[in-house]
Amino acid sequence: MKIKAMKIFLILMLLSNKILGQCLSYDVSLAPAPLFCKGVTDSVQVIVSGGTAPYTYSWFVASSLSSSYQSADSSRFFSLTIPGNTIVSVLVTDSNNCSDSAGFIVFTDSITITALLNGSAGNKEVCLGGSINLNSNVQHSTGGNVFLWSGPGSYSDNSQDPASFSATAGSAGAYIVTVTDDNGCTATDQVSVTNVNPLPSVAATVNDTLVCDGGPLNLNSTPAGGTPPYSSFSWTGPSFSDTIQNPAPFSAVQGSSGTYTVTVTDSEGCTGSGTVDVQVNNAVTVNAMANTSPSTVTICEGNAIDLNSNASGGTGNFSSYSWTGPVSYSNSQQNPPSFVSVAASSGTYTVTVTDDEGCTASDGITVNVNNGATVNAGMAQQACSGDTIFLTGTIGGNATSATWSSSGNGLFGDSALVNTYYIHDPAHFNGGSDTLTLTTDNPPGPCPAVSAASIVTIVKNPVVPGLTGMTAQDFVLCNGSKNVCLVASGDPGSHFQWSSDNLQTIIYYANSDSSVINIDFPDTSASYQNIFTITAVDTASGCTTDTTCIFTIDGTRDAPDTVPVAFKLLGNTLIALDNTVDFYQWGYDDLQLLPHKLTGEVYQVYHALDSFDILKKYYWVITGIDSCTTKSYYNNPYKKSGPVSPGPDNSGEPVLAVLPNPNNGSFTVDVSGSIYGEISLRLIDSYGRLSYSQSIYKTDDHQRFEFGLSGLAPGVYLIELRGLKDERLVSKLFIR
Repeated sequence: MKIKAMKIFLILMLLSNKILGQCLSYDVSLAPAPLFCKGVTDSVQVIVSGGTAPYTYSWFVASSLSSSYQSADSSRFFSLTIPGNTIVSVLVTDSNNCSDSAGFIVFTDSITITALLNGSAGNKEVCLGGSINLNSNVQHSTGGNVFLWSGPGSYSDNSQDPASFSATAGSAGAYIVTVTDDNGCTATDQVSVTNVNPLPSVAATVNDTLVCDGGPLNLNSTPAGGTPPYSSFSWTGPSFSDTIQNPAPFSAVQGSSGTYTVTVTDSEGCTGSGTVDVQVNNAVTVNAMANTSPSTVTICEGNAIDLNSNASGGTGNFSSYSWTGPVSYSNSQQNPPSFVSVAASSGTYTVTVTDDEGCTASDGITVNVNNGATVNAGMAQQACSGDTIFLTGTIGGNATSATWSSSGNGLFGDSALVNTYYIHDPAHFNGGSDTLTLTTDNPPGPCPAVSAASIVTIVKNPVVPGLTGMTAQDFVLCNGSKNVCLVASGDPGSHFQWSSDNLQTIIYYANSDSSVINIDFPDTSASYQNIFTITAVDTASGCTTDTTCIFTIDGTRDAPDTVPVAFKLLGNTLIALDNTVDFYQWGYDDLQLLPHKLTGEVYQVYHALDSFDILKKYYWVITGIDSCTTKSYYNNPYKKSGPVSPGPDNSGEPVLAVLPNPNNGSFTVDVSGSIYGEISLRLIDSYGRLSYSQSIYKTDDHQRFEFGLSGLAPGVYLIELRGLKDERLVSKLFIR
């Protein structure tokens, strides 16, 4: 500190002059020039020249120019601590009591220094490895400052602001700085690192470091060490940031590849970081196709489904394919084999492809399977000439309508109705066939129309049966006529059915094909007509032709005694023991029970040319009175014995006949020939279904079995007999 000397007060000057006026002159000065630093104790020495020793000294110190003098010390040397700008003066008196004085104004050097730690004053904790940055601020310096830093672990530095350094475990303690200016005045300050906190660590993890494009990216962090709890987390990465410990998963894209860093801060503000690298593979793509189409496909039921797929991207090496679809469909081929569709095949077929890094992609293709049209034209039918044929077709699937067509020139009731009727081609009146086709109209969608055919076989009707009356009166009969014989004739293979409009008329069938009947007419007192209907039935087909005959019954004439006449055999002569009639007519029935008139044999006695014919079963005679007749039979004792077939070839083969046919469910099964024992009888309808079955037992050469099946639906049936030796007889049965 520089001290500037001057005469301090005018009063001292006057005093001095006064003294000097009486005493020898001498000079008082302060030497050496005192240097004072604020607050530092130092001493001042007074130097006297002249005057008469010894000297006495009186020191005065004032805190300001306006303050009063204060006695301070009486020694030559004066020690004092200057608190600030101060006035110092001394009065010297020699032995002659002569005095002189000197005074000074002392300007203090008040240099100060402030130590800073990491930018601010005050003690602090730091993190291990964190920066320790020491600085100092100096005030009131006169310049020429010299600095000295000292601290823990022999730390030393001579710059005002030392270079920062990383904190270690031994960095805790006080850091002291001292500054010295060019007056030699100093100032000191310190700052302390109270604690070096350990750093936290953090492990950054990801669900997979090799992620598929579009796959989930799931980042996680696990902190440790430092000073829990951990106050914050900070994630950074490619186009990514987050401030939670475990960010929400997100979908990876190509730009997601790179390094992800997480920084954790503990309760002391210390931080630690961890990183994880992520590689995002190229995206895999796949396109699913059905029947070469990449969009929805609509096909018809029964058509093929052909699945294909094209994969790209990823690594380019695809390790697996997986197809799934409706009805538990699955396949592991890129292009599965085609398969036939059903209605349940409709739906979405999905393919998933996987490359050799495990990246996958999926695509689906929708297939709509339309129900195809179905059609049924019904079973094949057999019809008689002129019959109306009833058709019962069916359609299904997506068919809504259908149309009938014919191979012939027949007529449909309405060809647009699946259930209609058909009149056959006139050209087939004598037999033939028409193919009837039912075709669905064009259904909506891809399914085509479908057709079904049914064949109708036209069977020629039997010829109109001929009729021969075994009377001499051309069907003009007497009242109460009995045993009147009628013979019907027609096509071979036909049998006959008879009916009468008079319920009291009794008809007796005389042979197996019903071509011969005997009739008993009721007694009445009035004349009347009796109409008979004769139906010729083709045994194989059941086709029929009708004709009628009319009997006129003359109620005014009675028939002869209905009791047959007696016979007497004398050698080759057969005598009718009745001589009350006026005419005779002889004849016989053969083994087929067919009547034969013996021409010219019109007498009471019949003379056989030879012995009686063994092929004639009965002889008969018609006797009459006044044109009214009766018929009497004689059993030929010489007829052929043993089982005899009623068939035309007399071969003994089994023969089946159904009487009457058609009927209303009440009918007779006529069985003859070499089929015996238990016989299985079955009725099968036109759809091939079993309608009735029963076992019958045949013990004779010729037996009849009566049936009453009122529950049978009208239609054509097949009646089948099967014997114990697998004999099989069939015929058609017509139920009205």
